[in-house]
Amino acid sequence: MVKQKGVGLLGKHCAFCGKKEGLLEGITVFRKDGSSQYYCSRKCRRNAELRRKPRKLKWTRETRATNRGA
Repeated sequence: MVKQKGVGLLGKHCAFCGKKEGLLEGITVFRKDGSSQYYCSRKCRRNAELRRKPRKLKWTRETRATNRGA
């Protein structure tokens, strides 16, 4: 049996901001087609529902990754 690095209690990433959270924290939303999305907070869930782009918000991990070289 091979143990994978990064899998365990901190295995979930927020679908909006990319933040790592524990298993008992945050909200998991299940869609009608059976897919699931995990959000770390109400703030992330609401921004995703409003169809905002994570790249345009300064506090998300995706923005920090794209602006790292600048």
